[in-house]
Amino acid sequence: MNVKLKNLTARAACFALASAPMLAMAVDPTTPEEAITSGKVAVLAIAAIGGLAMVVIALGSVGWGVGAKFIKRLRGAA
Repeated sequence: MNVKLKNLTARAACFALASAPMLAMAVDPTTPEEAITSGKVAVLAIAAIGGLAMVVIALGSVGWGVGAKFIKRLRGAA
């Protein structure tokens, strides 16, 4: 590969890497405030889903214990 082609390739790569963020901002018209708001909504949704999962697991555990006691009483062991 000759020097001119290497130099041209390096310049093209540098231009492509430098223009990528500008092109991404041109494609995505959201403002930083909208991005922050959508991020907050996503985090709150994840926290709510995690909390709901913990409640469901806790209720399942309580239900399991109550069911086990009920079965023991049916058997006459309690």
